Amino acid sequence: MDSGYYAACTALKTQSNALELIANNVANVNTSGYRGEIPSFESVLVETQHSPATNGWSQLLNHFSILDGAHVDLREGNLERTGNPLDFALEGPGFFAVQTKAGVMYTRNGSFHVSAKGQLVTAEGDALLGAGGPITLPQNGEPSISTDGTISVSGAVAGKLKLVEFASGAELRAAGAGYYSAPASSAAAALHTQVRQGMLESSNVSAVGAMVQLITAEREAEMAGRAMNSFYSDFNRIAADELPRV
Repeated sequence: MDSGYYAACTALKTQSNALELIANNVANVNTSGYRGEIPSFESVLVETQHSPATNGWSQLLNHFSILDGAHVDLREGNLERTGNPLDFALEGPGFFAVQTKAGVMYTRNGSFHVSAKGQLVTAEGDALLGAGGPITLPQNGEPSISTDGTISVSGAVAGKLKLVEFASGAELRAAGAGYYSAPASSAAAALHTQVRQGMLESSNVSAVGAMVQLITAEREAEMAGRAMNSFYSDFNRIAADELPRV
């Protein structure tokens, strides 16, 4: 089968997968602390046992680009003041640690509330972790938090947030609901992060940039689809013209 057909097929699949990532970024433009995902691609040289792609022309025809995955854009978003004492924003590269059913996850979304048990929890009801486990606040008094993550209520220390940072190259992966997963060994105590109370960090996704990416990916997917239709038409024509002669 013509190499061009395979090229069009892989291009369509690649752009369809990229569209899903970009569409997810667009959907989370207004999600606090969201980190955009950037698709990454790799080139694959297709060879067969009977016709290895050894010469330059064959390599050109048989190089197909596929979606290799995505990596998290770690650039910081803007800090926006809310005035809510249970809204915490992080200034620096750190993440909040959260105890979920799937294990410890990490987030930059600092919108928390107090559960019926008196614990600080996320919108999903997962406990925000402190240095010694989930943080429980006294029933009376408004919490205040220092830049290092120490939480006090009426002058008494209620706990200290567990803030972590990741080394460059750490495998940080989106896990949904604003959470990110990473190998436990890659999380280190935050040294370059400060907490800002009464503020939230916006998504780091540019609405305009994401829409441009979405439109570009859609057009490239449409082009690949038209190319496949063209190959189908050629195959049908050849079959109609040549098969009767056999």
